[in-house]
Amino acid sequence: MTEVIGAYDKIRRIDTGIFSMNQALRNDVTDETGFPIRTITEIFGNPGLGKSSLSYYLAGEITKQVKPDGSIALLDLEGLDSEHLPKAISTGGFSGKIQIVEAIDNKGKPKSHESMLDEWIDMLDTPESVCGIVDSIGAISPISERESGIEEGFGAKRAVAVSRFVRKLMATIRESPDPKVALLTNHVHVAIGGVGHTTTGGVQLGFAAATRIYIYNSSKDAIKQGDTVLSNVLVGRLEKLRYGGKGREFKFVISPGRGVRPNLCAVQDCVDLGIATRGAVVKIGETSFGRIGEIFQRDVDGDRDFFKPFHSALRQYETTK
Repeated sequence: MTEVIGAYDKIRRIDTGIFSMNQALRNDVTDETGFPIRTITEIFGNPGLGKSSLSYYLAGEITKQVKPDGSIALLDLEGLDSEHLPKAISTGGFSGKIQIVEAIDNKGKPKSHESMLDEWIDMLDTPESVCGIVDSIGAISPISERESGIEEGFGAKRAVAVSRFVRKLMATIRESPDPKVALLTNHVHVAIGGVGHTTTGGVQLGFAAATRIYIYNSSKDAIKQGDTVLSNVLVGRLEKLRYGGKGREFKFVISPGRGVRPNLCAVQDCVDLGIATRGAVVKIGETSFGRIGEIFQRDVDGDRDFFKPFHSALRQYETTK
């Protein structure tokens, strides 16, 4: 019989609040579902699809469950909407602190991206911090790049900077006595030759990330009222999942200005699994819940009790499948 000598912390998994995402992240070895802690996750896709909103939501959910009084460390390299941020992070119930790496130092001078990344890691490496977001690692502009001429090549310089950052981040997460999660959003590009896609930052990031999620739009599932889109339905495809199933997909619902909507996600998951039907009205069995626009308004109004049948149906489905 094989004997394992020595202890290693088991990777804990957190309920994301999105049924299909929990299932997509299933560990094929242990059969556990949910988001893995003590890991790096890369979330990438085209601009404007909700990468930031998904990372905000996940950071709030993870921190709320791991350490209710914990904080989130945020570095935004592309421009931060300070009004949208707290709404998107708190949509699942998070009410803690968000620490932001500021772009200007105490002397009024712009900080280098390298120093901001170091500062972010220091923020993450504190007892109160649980989850960190870098949005977007693809926007990093190394000092050497900014000081070089436009005609000079700089792709390798960016990859080197990202590689060094990722190695330091890996060590921080591995050596921390407290559970940490890093969520890194990234740009996606068409691969050379026009087949497939790739992300900014070189191979080191792809190696370090335990999970890589590609985001794309599912326009046919959008929640509309007439021609007006009330919420967008996005698809996340797992392009890497350590100890899991590469290629699995999940859906999540984002409302403009409101972020990820877990209750509407539950409705979408019920429809996708055949638990509910979505025609003129949404039904579970013979029970009608009204038109999709009316259901959207229930979510806006914060009517949590209205959505309990959808969440209950998903829990029952999980126990009987």
